[in-house]
Amino acid sequence: MHPNLIIDTEVLLSDMSQFRTGVKRKHDHVTCFCQQNHPNKLFKTDSGAKVDPETPERQVICFDIKSRFECLIMCLKNGVDRTVQCESANQLRLFSQIESNRVLIARLGGLEALVALLKNTTDINLQRHVIGAIWNLCVNGDNNTRLVELDVIDPLVKALSSPEDKVQRVAAGALRCLSWNNEENRIKLASSGAIVPLFKLLESSNIEIQEQSMAAIWNLSLSSENSRVMSNKEYIEIIIKLMNTSNDELRRLAAGILRSLAYLYGT
Repeated sequence: MHPNLIIDTEVLLSDMSQFRTGVKRKHDHVTCFCQQNHPNKLFKTDSGAKVDPETPERQVICFDIKSRFECLIMCLKNGVDRTVQCESANQLRLFSQIESNRVLIARLGGLEALVALLKNTTDINLQRHVIGAIWNLCVNGDNNTRLVELDVIDPLVKALSSPEDKVQRVAAGALRCLSWNNEENRIKLASSGAIVPLFKLLESSNIEIQEQSMAAIWNLSLSSENSRVMSNKEYIEIIIKLMNTSNDELRRLAAGILRSLAYLYGT
């Protein structure tokens, strides 16, 4: 995978062990919500499970991956229970690390549900998981195009100014992905005001935020129009300063940005 298409892989190992098996405990918030609303359509009890009659909430629920995604997307649209929405977005973020899942989630309406939720929530934890899912999903080219059609850029740019580091990181990562190998998106990101907050994030003490922001800036700098905006003394000084860091990846990204800016004046 190209380094510009790095996805959001932050995950608890205990979570992934459940996702790999396709089995989820009945007491998790998403399963409970779906079971209450669509008990016959989405779920069946595993006949091989040993159920303690005194603790029926521990019984195992099995379902196919398509049904799981339908459940998660339905939960995103539940405007009552924020916990359900957050857990659903997080699971979609994890599942969308796989390309076939990205395609299926999009086909089932996941992109529309995620973008609508992002536009209408101020909950920082929810924003983090929704944007993380969007980042992973936009690795797919068709999803990338569709997400821009859904006007995802403005809320992502806004999220760059979040007070929460984890939201800043995933927002920068999603914009990095949207601007990879797409001149039209690069112009749209700049027009939406992405350049100023991305450079602001280079002052962060969080290395991951710096890396994602610099990678997005590098992608944007490949547009001659954007390069002219970035070629001011203040921005160039910030990039040169990061050339002196001890972090190899930051130095590589800084060199790439300076090379793009130099190319503008060499042509």
